[in-house]
Amino acid sequence: MPLIGIVTGMEHSGTTWLADLIRGHPNINSGFECGVLLGASPADFPQIHPFYEWMLKAKNPSHWAVTPDKMARVIAAPDWDTMYARIMESSPLFDAQTPFLLDKTPAYMPILKDILKKVSAPIIVIYKPILYQYTSYKKRNISLADFVNRYAAYIGGFLEAYKHGPHRFKVILHEELVNNTQMVLQDIFRFLGVRLPEEGVLPDTIPTTPGPVYSDYNLEKARAAVNRINDEERTVLLKLSQDDLMSKLSRGH
Repeated sequence: MPLIGIVTGMEHSGTTWLADLIRGHPNINSGFECGVLLGASPADFPQIHPFYEWMLKAKNPSHWAVTPDKMARVIAAPDWDTMYARIMESSPLFDAQTPFLLDKTPAYMPILKDILKKVSAPIIVIYKPILYQYTSYKKRNISLADFVNRYAAYIGGFLEAYKHGPHRFKVILHEELVNNTQMVLQDIFRFLGVRLPEEGVLPDTIPTTPGPVYSDYNLEKARAAVNRINDEERTVLLKLSQDDLMSKLSRGH
């Protein structure tokens, strides 16, 4: 099967950085975001915005760069596996040495129960503790109310899907990925069923998506932002928090 796995999680939780690390494997690649499974069938993809436009983009090395004429064949695929195979045939990101596609799409998180029915690939969910996750949204001018609604939808969607197929999921804690990157990657590659290169995933093999991804992440700044959360915000967030449960699920409990 061309689809080796799916990476999802809340936006600004580390999905892009995690996908970049996984793409450091010589046999796996991916574009910035995919999103094809947001439709009811491959033919729906032209109506899935902005993912359809993103797949046509060819401005930097992380773009899928599927041309319009090749996209016509992609969306004519009779099923999802064929669609992924045709994306690989149509994108310059893939060659004979890169037989696997990784689909990184945070927007899948609220509808993961439906995603389980569409494909059989394993799903990796990255989770950032709620206070840290909130600061990632707050600095982008997202209100507390909007964050609460999004957190509930995303985590609720995951937990509902997890009940129907726990073996399909691997939960990765953002903090663990930061502190024990190679160990976590080894665990991920075992979960995906691919052999880890003997030397591990070396820093100079990791394809970095342009933009403020991990290279701009500073733990001290993140902690300082959490310390600036006011008492009202903190009370609301901690009442909603699924930090403990997600930590347990990351350990396979």
